[in-house]
Amino acid sequence: MTEHGAITIPGYTLLHSIGTGGMAEVYLATQDSLGRQVALKILSPAMAADPVLRERFLQEARIAAQLHHPNIIAIYDVGTHAGTAYIAMEYEQVGTVAPPQGTALDSHSALRIVHDIAGALDYAHAQGVVHRDVKPDNILRRANGSCLLSDFGIARAMDSSAALTREGTSIGTPQYMSPEQLRGEKIDGRSDLYSLGVVLYQLLTGDLPYKGTDGWAIGVQHISGDIPRLPPALARLQPLIDAMMAKDPNARPATGGAVQKRIDALGTITSPTAVMQPAHEKTNPRRGLIVLGAAAVLIVASVLGYKQMSGKSEGVNATAANAAATDGAATTSASSPALAKTIAVMPFLNMSADKEQEYFSDGMTEELLNALAKVPGLNVTARTSVFSLKGQRHDVRELGKLLGVAYVLEGSVRKADGQVRITAQLVRADNGFHLWSETYDRKLEDVFALQAELAGTIARELKLPLGMEGNDGLVTQRTSNSQAYALYLQARAAFKARGDGVQKSIELFRQAEKLDPKFAPAWAGECASLGVLPHWVPEEEKKNTPKFLSEAETACKQALQLAPDLAEAHTALGSLYAFRWDWARAEPHMKRALELAPNDAEVYFARSKWLGGLGRLEESLQANTRAIELDPLVPIFLNGQAFSLRVLGRNEEQIAPLRAAYAMAPGLGFIGPNLFRAYLETGRLDDAEKFLDQTRPADWAALARTGNPQIVARAALQLARHPEQRDAVRKQLTPEQFERALFVLGDVDANLAALERDIDLHASGTDPVRILHSVGFNAYRKDPRIVRMFRKAGLDADGKLLAR
Repeated sequence: MTEHGAITIPGYTLLHSIGTGGMAEVYLATQDSLGRQVALKILSPAMAADPVLRERFLQEARIAAQLHHPNIIAIYDVGTHAGTAYIAMEYEQVGTVAPPQGTALDSHSALRIVHDIAGALDYAHAQGVVHRDVKPDNILRRANGSCLLSDFGIARAMDSSAALTREGTSIGTPQYMSPEQLRGEKIDGRSDLYSLGVVLYQLLTGDLPYKGTDGWAIGVQHISGDIPRLPPALARLQPLIDAMMAKDPNARPATGGAVQKRIDALGTITSPTAVMQPAHEKTNPRRGLIVLGAAAVLIVASVLGYKQMSGKSEGVNATAANAAATDGAATTSASSPALAKTIAVMPFLNMSADKEQEYFSDGMTEELLNALAKVPGLNVTARTSVFSLKGQRHDVRELGKLLGVAYVLEGSVRKADGQVRITAQLVRADNGFHLWSETYDRKLEDVFALQAELAGTIARELKLPLGMEGNDGLVTQRTSNSQAYALYLQARAAFKARGDGVQKSIELFRQAEKLDPKFAPAWAGECASLGVLPHWVPEEEKKNTPKFLSEAETACKQALQLAPDLAEAHTALGSLYAFRWDWARAEPHMKRALELAPNDAEVYFARSKWLGGLGRLEESLQANTRAIELDPLVPIFLNGQAFSLRVLGRNEEQIAPLRAAYAMAPGLGFIGPNLFRAYLETGRLDDAEKFLDQTRPADWAALARTGNPQIVARAALQLARHPEQRDAVRKQLTPEQFERALFVLGDVDANLAALERDIDLHASGTDPVRILHSVGFNAYRKDPRIVRMFRKAGLDADGKLLAR
């Protein structure tokens, strides 16, 4: 129980007041059980003493809690404590859409707001509820740009004759009330649409349509005054204002959906719930990921051609793309056949006193995600997609739409003194209803049993069979040493961070192995880390690649000796052999990994690289595309798809996935140069220049070995625009920079020279071999340099596999 002044509400920590109205005060609070911020609306003591007003306050909660729509405020909790009535609801820090007096919005923004609220009203009216107080102060803006209708305090069921007012009192706000509402007549949803028309006029002009010294004077104009005229520059929107603010309800659009169709017909908005931030708002780096990531999902959808995908195994991601592509027009429904058994396991909150324990909560999330993936008939959103949302506040209905799932699992983890407490709740994504929640207190060494119990409970709640083994078949007891397990989770977190984290992960995996030499996943993790280490060490350390790979092979073999059916060990060893160009030895491990983990995106990505090295370019592209279908928000997968398209000569098609990848992870230093080069290769020189002007030096790390990488990029652009200036450009650069500029530009000799260096160094894995197979080199197949490089890579002069 936490206190704020004289107010105490069990289960909530009140932070500070964020608003005061006529009936209640609203506080920003933290819901202790979930660690999430909420808006806590508390009825004032004076109002609580009035039974009519208290009932009106409670009615708001009852009505709003029954309305489940992406553009209607979510109600989390309602109750009373020690005579204090409260409502806990969704908190949106951006505030309302109410513009300052005299301030107008652009038509695009105004219509997007009205489109959102028209959809909310369409839904509410279909449920038999009229809002009766639609105005800017009751429209909240989410950080992602979409809008929410709030404050159902005076809403009434259309067939209700009950009155919650005294004689002579006014219900609604006169500046926005319809003529029939002002006359005290029985109203329906068209009254709300009139009010929304007033809102639209105010947003477009910065002023109210009717003014007066009191409510009566304003009301008279609503009843008998002329419909207001928009400025000439907005004349094309006048028919919409005329329709929504018609004095006769029969002359207005019949439904909110009809209003949305009129707005759509204007062609002025692209997304009524567009994932964009207000221009004045500072970008939060973590939140920015999802803003860009959602846009990337749209690009990914177009790249993959989702309409061609079957609905069985790809249903989760196809629906995610479709949800983004339809601009949020439809809600995710658990009753939809395609979504009936789909779930997203959101990153569990770290509630431990030590924030360094976050690796443990992340690890618990991943283990639970993997356990649920084993439940027959259940499609689970991939790790990367859910972790891209970590640290962001999203209503569960937003998550359902974005990830294309019917259910969302949320929770928290507290670890201390050898004990662990896990709180979890299962929620329907279409309406926010809680299906199940539980808190578990266990010893740390019992964590695997707890994971299995959790996964089994969720499966049963979703009425899914677990098979003969029950819960025991969902989680493998990886180690009995809790300290080794904690180190393993830390190592995985470091590995996923890449960069310096790769070397750190190797040290942590080895510490876990010392504590439990039979801990197979730790050995597999060490193998995977060592296998990618050559990509993340300084140039002078790449000479140690043979040593790294030898140690990786030892670790992989140890993992497979301990656990012959460990999919991640087969994937790591197959990738290791492919890196070494030992194509034949890689094959059985690639095959076995696919058998053991047919829905693991990493397996398909590794397989794509192996196939590409063998010149099976179409198959390589298909495998990479399947990885994206399984996990659409992984920038490395998208970059890989662009790579596959490029070597097939489909240069124009590579731009879309590269844009999506760069939007998600501009800091991955190879994606920026790849996108820039794609622009050059397709003749989009203006796009290339604009991209170069907007990027940072860190985005060009792949060219850093030449000094200032942007100098190289600008030289390449200059050469693309003015080939005749080749000699002048050469004099401005060092020889290495000039050669690199030619490489970026696609010069054959410069590219072959770079490939020869990579092949001789043998520190770039399959990538240079895949480039050798590129259709761009078809005319040079007999070039001695290409023949020599193929031979070094274990292939014949035509790039076919040599017998070893």
